[in-house]
Amino acid sequence: MSDSEDERERQLNQRLYDRLSKVSPELLSEFLYKRGVPVVSCLMCHSDNIGIPQTEIDNYESGKFTYISYVKVDTDGPRLSLMNYHYRLICRNCGFTSNIAVWPVLKWIEEQRNGEDG
Repeated sequence: MSDSEDERERQLNQRLYDRLSKVSPELLSEFLYKRGVPVVSCLMCHSDNIGIPQTEIDNYESGKFTYISYVKVDTDGPRLSLMNYHYRLICRNCGFTSNIAVWPVLKWIEEQRNGEDG
């Protein structure tokens, strides 16, 4: 890859990270609630003791922030497509793992922000 291609890929990766790191635990909870899921429960054992992996960043300039950890699915197609990312929900009772696609959550958050700003 040329230097300009490397720089373009770095910029795209940074933009994707910036978008994905907007999804806080509170925003995911609000998204689910507004979609008719007031309490997340396990699809197997129906326990509501669910863990959602999170990442906490201690940024020198802006302080700490937490976002929902995302997982990339290795598939064919565009590498940086939001369709290749999801969030894990892990039952602390039976260990069953379910997933939520990133793109509807991120789309909702970005629409909410655009509605507030515009």
